[in-house]
Amino acid sequence: MPEWLRGLCVLGDATLIVAAITVATVAIGGAAAPVLIGTAVGAGVSGSVFAITQLAGQEHLISLGKVFADMAIGGITGAFGGTSLNAIGMEISGSATGFAGSIASDFVSGDSINWGMAIWSGILGGAIGYFGGAGAQNKKISDLTKYRNRIADCRRKGITNKYYTGAVKKMSSIIAASNQAIIRNVPYAFITALIDQYI
Repeated sequence: MPEWLRGLCVLGDATLIVAAITVATVAIGGAAAPVLIGTAVGAGVSGSVFAITQLAGQEHLISLGKVFADMAIGGITGAFGGTSLNAIGMEISGSATGFAGSIASDFVSGDSINWGMAIWSGILGGAIGYFGGAGAQNKKISDLTKYRNRIADCRRKGITNKYYTGAVKKMSSIIAASNQAIIRNVPYAFITALIDQYI
């Protein structure tokens, strides 16, 4: 199997993981948008940083398979960043993603698994996850659920007054704040992606 196809397989697996994270977040009362925005930001940053560092290297070539793999890991990390996980949850998810990302990189390269590097990547991923802080929807789920239920109750009763529009605005502002938290975290994502490439 060519390297680009192995990378595409990893990206496909990551898409399923992101879908599961999104469904789980919505199931507990969260919003899908921050998770999906986090995924796009994470995948874009990781993929572009890897491509740039490859072009800046001696061979000036880009490994498409490895770009796909980095996009996959960045996307999963970004998806977790859009959830309601606290800092410890982000540390655990970062460790798991870093560990799995190292294994995925070896798979894409066609190399045997470097378990020592996988463990180191898990430790680094955990540290990055912890210091990056809680997920964008942390401590917002209860408010989202409250306003979502209020909106549903108003619709069921045919109410479209200030009570209803106020709930819609409140819910929209909470989701917007979560989305903005992800965007504000882009510089941190770039820095940590660079650290991951060179350590």
